[in-house]
Amino acid sequence: MSKKRARPRRQRTLPPGNQPAVGQQMPPDGAPMQQPVQADRPAAKPRKRRRKVPVQQLSRSERQRRQVKRSFRRKVTRRLVFLLLTLGMAFLAVTIFFRVNTLDITGTPHYSAEEISKVLGVEKGDNLFTFRTGALEKKILKKYPYLSDVSVERQLPDTLAVKATDAVPVVALDMQGGGYFLADADGKLLEQTAQIPEGVASVTGVILSDATPGHFLSSEDTDRAAPLIALTQALEKQKMISDVDFINVSALYDVRFSYQGRLDVRLGETTQLTEKLRMLERIVQDELSPSDVNIVYLSDPTTAYCPPTTPDQIEQSALPIAEEIPTTELIEPAASGSS
Repeated sequence: MSKKRARPRRQRTLPPGNQPAVGQQMPPDGAPMQQPVQADRPAAKPRKRRRKVPVQQLSRSERQRRQVKRSFRRKVTRRLVFLLLTLGMAFLAVTIFFRVNTLDITGTPHYSAEEISKVLGVEKGDNLFTFRTGALEKKILKKYPYLSDVSVERQLPDTLAVKATDAVPVVALDMQGGGYFLADADGKLLEQTAQIPEGVASVTGVILSDATPGHFLSSEDTDRAAPLIALTQALEKQKMISDVDFINVSALYDVRFSYQGRLDVRLGETTQLTEKLRMLERIVQDELSPSDVNIVYLSDPTTAYCPPTTPDQIEQSALPIAEEIPTTELIEPAASGSS
């Protein structure tokens, strides 16, 4: 009888998800695969749902509170929508509708409207709100130093108005190489000339070595800048500057100027200028006749001494004065009073 051959034993395989861990033995055939023991996790608490209470069951105060809250939300929403609509309409109006159609430019005797328009840099069709008027004003003043003021205004719906005003020269400063440089009451240097124009006062005590139109006179140019500008500003404020023939600041303790071609006004130092000039106006109107030629001592604004003089002596007063204060009192007589 032939001997049966033993069949090879089939090896058991597990699905990929049930493979034993490293070092773990395969269970015998038919035995269930033991799952790895996991640590117990706390069960998540069930989320509580807010039970909606019917409106009829709410208290009166609660219903009022909810009504106020809803009303407030509606009000805020309406305002936000209105604000957004307003901003949108304003943006459309600014970018689409307001275009420059008219350039109204006022020129001056020194600069024509065409010259100012070239520097302005705004053309027809440009938007009225895409530039700053202050920047345009500074741009024009920088280009044309003889101007004292420039005004740029928007005139809705389509006009840009530009008004320029020339500076008024009130004093002529000596130049070191010859000639004169004109300046306004604020000390702004305007232009160099060979002759002093009519109505402009000559200045004694200031000689400029260099000057640039548009530059303001300062202590770097001369140590007489501050008292000179203080006097010219005070004279302009009192509307007296047009009647001044010369200003002498060569000696700061004895500042002088001629007034109306017949008065030699001696201020002493440039202090209390408003009071001194008001005293001078009162003397001219009430104390002196139109034909009088006098020296007016005004070192003290409360008193004045007015001795007679001559036109030749007034011209001598425009000459440079020694910077040293004299030991004897030569500026004003001891006995001073209103005369």
